[in-house]
Amino acid sequence: MLPNDLGKKMIQHILDFLFSQPEFSNKNENCVMNILAREPALMHIFFTDGTDYFIKVATEHIVNSVQKQEETTPNKVTEEKSLFSSVRRIGREYDALVKYSEIYPSLLPEIIFFRKFDRHAILVTKGIKHSAVNLNDILRAKLSIRRQIQHLLIGRDRIISTDRNELNNLTLVLDHALNSLPAHLLQSFQKIRLAHDWDEMLATLPLIPQHGDLAINNFGLTSTGLVLFDWEDYAFINTPGFDLSILLVSGCRFNIPKLVSLIENDFNQSNNNSFLQPITEGIGIKHSQFYDLMLINLIIFYQLKCQHGYGKDIIDSTENALKILSALIAESKSVI
Repeated sequence: MLPNDLGKKMIQHILDFLFSQPEFSNKNENCVMNILAREPALMHIFFTDGTDYFIKVATEHIVNSVQKQEETTPNKVTEEKSLFSSVRRIGREYDALVKYSEIYPSLLPEIIFFRKFDRHAILVTKGIKHSAVNLNDILRAKLSIRRQIQHLLIGRDRIISTDRNELNNLTLVLDHALNSLPAHLLQSFQKIRLAHDWDEMLATLPLIPQHGDLAINNFGLTSTGLVLFDWEDYAFINTPGFDLSILLVSGCRFNIPKLVSLIENDFNQSNNNSFLQPITEGIGIKHSQFYDLMLINLIIFYQLKCQHGYGKDIIDSTENALKILSALIAESKSVI
């Protein structure tokens, strides 16, 4: 089911509007559509001439879990309402696709149409035939594709050079995430934070805008390589390594022992063959700091999923991964 504000009448209005645009002047209404229930709403439309498009439609909408916190943190919540409005998220995706289509031409969907109104936004991208991806498809992709992904995950060309205000101070971002955790998790993480000098490490890292939802299921395997979807949360998170952490954890299905084995095997490769070494060097962290940075990013990921009302399965899986990874890190200076 779609949200009430995206019922059949509105869908028809959207299609009527698109068919009136020059980009769709040669199309007719003989099409088949699959509709996914999400916000922003996503529609996959197939035309009789063999072309297909992804259509994202946003209406002004604020996450309920954020609204409930308004009385206790009004200023912070007001800012986050704006950041997470569906219309703004589609705008973020459009900006990211425009900005990076020349840098990563084979990784990004092609924009067909974009229009933003006061309370609505529409983004249409070209359909891409793809299948599900596993982590090895990414780690062992052909060299040209792998280098694009490594470049994206390093992100040195995206460094934010402005002053670090409250939203962009990595230590304060961590504080905000930690303070939202249950007490039994918070205590163990604070101990590791002090023992492993997290604040000192974060102070040395640059601010690098992240894709924001680089889970394994947002990659697709195509006939020519890989494609990366869902840029709606681009630049909401600026903590280096966030995308890499979420990609690895989700790619291992939140199985931390499997993840540690994969990481150690990769770091034992030569630099030319390793997927991770060029990324960690590019970010500016040592091998011994990698697990700490991953734990920090997983804490932020957990806080975001809880705050914005994601399902119990993903929250429980993340919490369990946090417990196992923090226990491994607490045993020594690193898990190596």
